[in-house]
Amino acid sequence: MIATHSGVDADTVETVTAAIFDNLDDLTIKTDFITVDSAQDGMSIELNEGAATYFDA
Repeated sequence: MIATHSGVDADTVETVTAAIFDNLDDLTIKTDFITVDSAQDGMSIELNEGAATYFDA
């Protein structure tokens, strides 16, 4: 999970979220356990508006 605070602009969060999830195959971290569909599984905090916009698109 990547967390931020409410002061971070929604457009910035959407851009960072897209950069991560649109490029999972190119990341050097272990990404075989996370997908766009599973990213929110078990999440106990509310999504930032920008992340919500990305996942709802």
